Amino acid sequence: MPIPDNVIDDIARKVDIVEVIGHYVHLTRKGPRYLGLCPFHNEKTPSFSVNPDRGAYYCFGCQRGGGVFKFLMDIEGLTFPEAVGRLGERVGIDVGEPEAETDASRQRRALSELYNRVAGTFHYLLRESADGRRALETLRERALPDDALDRFGVGYAPQDRHWLHRFLVRKGYSETFLAGSGLFTQSDPRRALFSARIMFPIRSPKGDVVAFGGRIVSGDGPKYINSPETPLYRKRELLYGIDLALPDIRKTRTVTLAEGYIDVIALHEAGLTTATAPLGTAFTTEQGQYLSRYLDSATLVFDADDAGGRATHRAAEILEPYGVTVNVCVLAPGSDPADLLRSGGSQAVVNAVSSPLSILEFLVRHGLQTHAGTPDGKRAVLKDIYGYVGLMGSEVKREESLRVVADLVGADPDAVRADFRAFAGSGGRRSRRTDEVIDSPSVQGESASLDLFLMLAAAESRDHFPLVRRSVQPEDLVDPAAKEIYLALEECYRRQETSTDLFLGRIMQPEVADMVRRRLAYGEFSESPERLIRDSIVAIRTRVLCDRRRSVELELRRVTASGADDKTYRDLQLEIMSIDRELRKLKGEDE
Repeated sequence: MPIPDNVIDDIARKVDIVEVIGHYVHLTRKGPRYLGLCPFHNEKTPSFSVNPDRGAYYCFGCQRGGGVFKFLMDIEGLTFPEAVGRLGERVGIDVGEPEAETDASRQRRALSELYNRVAGTFHYLLRESADGRRALETLRERALPDDALDRFGVGYAPQDRHWLHRFLVRKGYSETFLAGSGLFTQSDPRRALFSARIMFPIRSPKGDVVAFGGRIVSGDGPKYINSPETPLYRKRELLYGIDLALPDIRKTRTVTLAEGYIDVIALHEAGLTTATAPLGTAFTTEQGQYLSRYLDSATLVFDADDAGGRATHRAAEILEPYGVTVNVCVLAPGSDPADLLRSGGSQAVVNAVSSPLSILEFLVRHGLQTHAGTPDGKRAVLKDIYGYVGLMGSEVKREESLRVVADLVGADPDAVRADFRAFAGSGGRRSRRTDEVIDSPSVQGESASLDLFLMLAAAESRDHFPLVRRSVQPEDLVDPAAKEIYLALEECYRRQETSTDLFLGRIMQPEVADMVRRRLAYGEFSESPERLIRDSIVAIRTRVLCDRRRSVELELRRVTASGADDKTYRDLQLEIMSIDRELRKLKGEDE
């Protein structure tokens, strides 16, 4: 069953957010807040703020923020239940029994056990069987030592396509289960998908085998084939070697992104332990989104051919909107990291990767080579680069990049800037951030309306929300962002929840939630919150009553003109008198 909200809230109350974040960030107290260098992006001036009173953090540089559970999820790559469980252990609170296993989770667990067993079998066959000896020698010839093969669990699938089925049936697996495992062909569920191939286990970030990539040893057939997607495996989301690379990616906030399995192993063998690679396809948006939470920079090590150039361009475009600085290692044509490792040893690999080109320099070089000899070559190069520059979220960075590009292609900087503006104005790509808006003007401009001012103050000083709900109803609010905050606070009030993460999770619009995170971290309503809230309530109640009085006056004039009965006329007059009394009462409180 899910973790009860009251347990989550109890953990949030007992956990010290400053202590938790201080384990990862050096924090310095400044008034009621703590400041430090953001762990999610590279910066020299602290823009990361922690508000212990509200149990919230926010970075004004990269716009990440939330409560203590969200921080642990982002910094450690945990799910929400995992973060709750981790912090629960910290404060001695048991989060309860794990959720009851469903048929789907039972199938995932069985598949995971199967794939881990098969990976171990393949690895044994590579190291110990006569059938795998040729594959092992092929790998050793590429300067991949046995301990590296052990670390990555590299194996060998035997040439007999029916051997694996017989082996697994003897181990007690049903034929029906094996037929849907992804290890056998659809046309013949007893015939192994992989045969006479070097096997590269694909692991989840936690280290569980979820799929395989198979490289042919000799003969005809595709050089590589990969497992089909299963309930365990989505190739657009995972990366090869991520289980081994992730600890150092987190530590250094950089990644070395290679093209294939052997490249990754060679890079790790050379000591470049942040190396990982996409899975038989180009780098995907899902992979970029996953990595971006850990990265400040990335070095791309793709093939030097035209396809590698296009893959480099695509990967850079995926990473740029996340603010990741991209560099490119350019190897000699036909060479890869394993070739360098074999010919020059680890130092040759390190030297190559440690002296990359900037992404702009690479794009210009590659573009000039691609468009060499064409009459409009320089303009074609610029047009290709404009699409990438348009993805940059910073105007300053765009301007500097255009200046660099102009210098690289030998063009006038003003002409390049004008050309870029024309490109952008004609429908060229723009940063995703420039299009992320919400209808509420308060969210767009960061200037709080009266409604939003009240609800932000109530969000920061939630002890005063009962005062708000006694005097103001959601329908009294005209700002949609304020109304959404009210409903989230009301839900938390009814459930007696104080957790910042639970509150933010109840706000449906991401833009509104982000604005609340930012305001909570800044603590702008920390001084005299009750007075601010009471003054805002008076102003909103006055507005509501005045609007109602105007409506009643219009109805009274209509009734008078139509000659309606006296009772209706008297009722309307009494309502005006009641509204006037309430307005005088409010004015008395305001004096």
